[in-house]
Amino acid sequence: MPKSMSQTMHLSILTMVVFSVSAAPVAAGVYAATLYIMRNWAHKGEGVPAAAPAVRESAKTVITWTLTSVILTVFLLIWGLGALAVDSSGASSNPLVVNVTGQQWVWSFQYAGPNGTKVESNDLYLPEGREVVFHVTSLDVTHGFWVFRKWVFRLTPTKEHLLKFTPLQTSLEHLMCAVRSSVVSTTHTW
Repeated sequence: MPKSMSQTMHLSILTMVVFSVSAAPVAAGVYAATLYIMRNWAHKGEGVPAAAPAVRESAKTVITWTLTSVILTVFLLIWGLGALAVDSSGASSNPLVVNVTGQQWVWSFQYAGPNGTKVESNDLYLPEGREVVFHVTSLDVTHGFWVFRKWVFRLTPTKEHLLKFTPLQTSLEHLMCAVRSSVVSTTHTW
């Protein structure tokens, strides 16, 4: 797996791993029950089989399934709230605010440069270790603000999206629109 370029991405990857590992026992149980049912309850013989007992009438099965679901849901809720708190607690008092505007075939960036000058460019250079707050919008059509290996936003015209992250190291990244038009089937980059 590629190295995380921000703390937010590292937290996202860790959350996906924890959620996958947490869901694995449930998936294993469902697969095991399916195989058991297919192997042992398959009708072998002639005619219509007798009705099997309904699983929903087995108190042991219903209680086990409900408790397992509740415990897993509470665990994931607590993990998610903790991850959200950690992600929100790292807010900087001096973030770089970047206004990103998507248009057909071009992305434009506006942000404060050195000495308070306003910078407008089609290229974006971010400072390492400083929090960046993106205000992302689209002027014309639906766009997908995609930084490879990091995050994707689906943008709709006139709606502003907010994204925060802190670059941890210097890298050259390819930023793309991840939405393919029905008229033009290419992915445009910037």
